[in-house]
Amino acid sequence: MRQIEAIPRLLRKLGASPKSIITTYENHSWEKVLTGAVRKFLPSTRVVGHNHALVSPFYVSMNPAPGDIVANVVPDCVMTLGALTGEDLARRGFPPGRLAIAGGLRFEAFFERVRQIPPPPQNGARTALCCVG
Repeated sequence: MRQIEAIPRLLRKLGASPKSIITTYENHSWEKVLTGAVRKFLPSTRVVGHNHALVSPFYVSMNPAPGDIVANVVPDCVMTLGALTGEDLARRGFPPGRLAIAGGLRFEAFFERVRQIPPPPQNGARTALCCVG
């Protein structure tokens, strides 16, 4: 997990100020570590999660714990495959105001929707795409 936390720390050390970091969203512990480290080392950077698959109702790890929301280790926005996936995540306890329908990451429309996300208070100049896992 220390390697995951090192990504935002290294970006800050290099003087990078990404506007957004896009990562997967499956509610894994490493994603929470990455999000927490972004909050700590790159506070003006938004974390955008991409929920890339339909999820079985029995996949309970997708249910965010109330403590995760209070600790703010969930992404600022999760882009879902579609309305059904978004509704499912909201039913599981993910904050509905942080959900947006995007479609598959392999489609250009996904990136167009990401570009429409309102900027954080301090605009960054770059976007870092972290594919870790």
